[in-house]
Amino acid sequence: MRKLRIALGVVAAVLFGVGARGQTIVTIAGGGPSGIPAVQAGFYNPVSVVGHSAGNIYFVDGHDIASDWTSTEAYKVDTSGTVTIVAGVSIDDLGDLFIANPSSGGNVIREVYCAAAGASCRAPGKRLKPGDIETVAGGGTGCAAQTDGVGDGCTAISATPAFPSDVRVDGQGDLLIADRSNDRVREVTGLATITSVAVSPASIKFGGQQVSTTSSPQIVTLLNNGNTPAAVPSVSLSDSADFNAASGCPTTAPGLQPRASCTISVTFTRQTTGNLSSTLTVTDTAGTQTVSLSGRGASH
Repeated sequence: MRKLRIALGVVAAVLFGVGARGQTIVTIAGGGPSGIPAVQAGFYNPVSVVGHSAGNIYFVDGHDIASDWTSTEAYKVDTSGTVTIVAGVSIDDLGDLFIANPSSGGNVIREVYCAAAGASCRAPGKRLKPGDIETVAGGGTGCAAQTDGVGDGCTAISATPAFPSDVRVDGQGDLLIADRSNDRVREVTGLATITSVAVSPASIKFGGQQVSTTSSPQIVTLLNNGNTPAAVPSVSLSDSADFNAASGCPTTAPGLQPRASCTISVTFTRQTTGNLSSTLTVTDTAGTQTVSLSGRGASH
């Protein structure tokens, strides 16, 4: 059985009221599972609470938060004192937050990108940005290919879960959904597998460089915007006599990790006077990116 932990600051904020002195503190939730009197419910680590004008209290119990922030539930204590789970919450290895919204939330699974990651986090693909939320499963009406009456065999967003009370992300990044009213556990595999590498800047101008001397290095940055590793097996130049590229990017597995970056150092050494240009071509598992290079050889 989970141990009960009462966070005094949270309890006081809810039960005492602002500026209250000499009031009695009482436990309103803790000691047992969902759907029973709140004082019998068992919680491990309640970390956030909010009251509603209707008299209900909502809070989050992060029962794994103390170790890795991977698994939580959101609960409601209604005016009769009964506690119920209103949403299951899970966080994957990339810091994306998955929320199970049961009937009142549309019977869907929602994903918030980069919700628990650092400031350098990048949401997968160019369409999304950190903090964006979208539905990744449920809310549909089924499809012609479904193998039953609840959307198995369809795309995840065409499925029809009923009161999905909890969600988890396994070690392969697949979603496991507790589809409560359909009496089953659902799995979504290969969820939004995206390989996308961005290169910046798009062009580099070295300007004038004295003949037979080498410029200061200019840096090209590759950022893996996807949610799968990307290797960079090839970096080439259309003119390798006057331009040089030194790659610090991984060429083999496991490659550049999701939302990580690597750099390529580019220099210009003009052999004679005049203008010159080249193209830096970066080939990775997401495709091919190019950077335009230009420079001018000066006599002095």
